[in-house]
Amino acid sequence: MKAKMKLLPLLFALLLPALAVAQKAHVAIVEGDDMARQIVVQSTHEDVAANDARVARVRGWLAKTVKASGENERAVAAACERSARYFFDLTKTRATAQELLEALAAHGRSGKPMQETLADYIKARRQAAGMSHAAALAAMAGGR
Repeated sequence: MKAKMKLLPLLFALLLPALAVAQKAHVAIVEGDDMARQIVVQSTHEDVAANDARVARVRGWLAKTVKASGENERAVAAACERSARYFFDLTKTRATAQELLEALAAHGRSGKPMQETLADYIKARRQAAGMSHAAALAAMAGGR
């Protein structure tokens, strides 16, 4: 019975992001044409130019994730924002869509659902010291 109770939070953490995909909630960053710029604007709360270095970096992550996942840019951006909101609801700690996209670009693989990688990132970040993005990425890289 104790073992089942220990597995329940893990199961919950894996299933909730998948359920979020099924919902058709309004997602702010899927408005407009330049998804990379919108992700940076939403993540930094700053108005940034389309030629900003951060936008170029996010554009590369987005292209890599679109290729690996087979999803379009809007679907990738929406999944990242939903997962960032889920992480906040779960931990009351802010994560950005840009951070989640970086995790997808670094650790997403063809044939592996995006939500699985996002759930892995959320789990790693929750367990990381200070729940930092860098520590979560390092933990994911070490767990390959």
